[in-house]
Amino acid sequence: MKLRAKVTVLFGAASAIVLALVVTGLPALFTRIIEEQMESHARTFAVLIGKDIGNFGFGALSNPGHLDDTAMRRRLAAELRDSAAVGMRSGGFMVESIFLVDRSGTIVVGYPEGDEGKPAPERAAVLAAIGESGEAPLREETAPILRKGGAMSVIAPIVTPSARILAVEVLLDFSKSMAMHRAEFSSDELLAIAAAILIEFAQAIVLLWFIGRSALAPAALISEAMGLVARGEFDARVSFSSADEFGDMAGRFNEMARSLKEKSLLSRYVSRATLDMVRNSADDGMSFRLPVRKIRTILFSDIRGFTSFSESRTPEFVIDTLNRLLDIQAAAILDCGGEIDKFIGDEIMASFEGARRAILCALKIQRLLGPGAEAFGGLRVGIGICEGAVVEGDVGVETRKDFTLIGDAVNTAARLESAAAPGEILVPSSILADPRMAIFVARRKGECRLKGKKYPLEVSSVTGVASAAFRASPAGAS
Repeated sequence: MKLRAKVTVLFGAASAIVLALVVTGLPALFTRIIEEQMESHARTFAVLIGKDIGNFGFGALSNPGHLDDTAMRRRLAAELRDSAAVGMRSGGFMVESIFLVDRSGTIVVGYPEGDEGKPAPERAAVLAAIGESGEAPLREETAPILRKGGAMSVIAPIVTPSARILAVEVLLDFSKSMAMHRAEFSSDELLAIAAAILIEFAQAIVLLWFIGRSALAPAALISEAMGLVARGEFDARVSFSSADEFGDMAGRFNEMARSLKEKSLLSRYVSRATLDMVRNSADDGMSFRLPVRKIRTILFSDIRGFTSFSESRTPEFVIDTLNRLLDIQAAAILDCGGEIDKFIGDEIMASFEGARRAILCALKIQRLLGPGAEAFGGLRVGIGICEGAVVEGDVGVETRKDFTLIGDAVNTAARLESAAAPGEILVPSSILADPRMAIFVARRKGECRLKGKKYPLEVSSVTGVASAAFRASPAGAS
């Protein structure tokens, strides 16, 4: 899944969770607010009833718990009934009952009537509110509230002018009271939910835009540029600059691409063996390679008459001709399974695993350059080949090394190449003594004293192959 899709899904899930919390949480929040308002109104309502009853006129009563005055009870009952109606109108809550309770916890007068002489529903709370000290300050914050399921009881202590201590207990139907207020705050609740959804949506849009611009867009640019570099297009650059981590990443990527291009260009000037050595050294952590002894066939090829050719022509023409000659020879070497060790001016040094491949390659070079000699200003090449033990390793100083082959076979091949005439291939005759070399047509030239060699060397000039099959596909021989 793309990063943009992941971020979108993540934000969508987070937004859905937030909206779910908002949709479920806002009604609960509104309900709690209404509850607190109702509790405050209920306390105020109970205290006001208590104050009205406390000033109602109990001075002539000898025992408020047994009111014998029917008129007084009726007046109290009417007062409680009117208070309940006022509570439902102004307080916004459903009053189930209001009881006037004496110190024994017995109902003196009630609304609705019929419970006089019975224990109060919350007798223990009533007695605790009245207290034992004979003093009960009538304050709103001292009125306790009891909750049982959908009902709520508010108890307020009363001190009458006759110093009698009573209490008023107001019983509210909380569920019905909440239903009365539901219509009032449902529109506000919907408006709050809609506003929360809009805010969350706007926030998600802004955050997605910001993340897309500051993270996803530069990541996509860097990913695209990395794909180009992976395909070998080292000119790819990330044209994104900022002061954050992506800007730093873009700068480092551009430096990496530039470095890879430089290394790619430099790889043209070193042999494949050198490149393999560098890769192996990087893999195993070694800064150099120990010399390795191998058996190799060395081929040297040199353009004859190139110095005099260069004297009478422009440098541009000379370089163009040289590159075309070297290109033909290099292609033949690689086609025959050889490895180019180095270019030394107009000379090529290559190595092969097996003398037969090297000789077949030399014949192919002479065949390709012979008919077209006129196209190269009459230039031909001389080739020398020798097989033997060599050492492969680093040669040079710490700051500049060459990974090459060293040994007598290298020196002998170079001397044979110097002795070869234009279009000639010289090899030691001992190589052709191998039965596998019987496919070649060669002419013995006898002993030849090579420069720097103590003893003369029996050499032969290879002129072709005895089988047309090898002439057709020299790279298939081994």
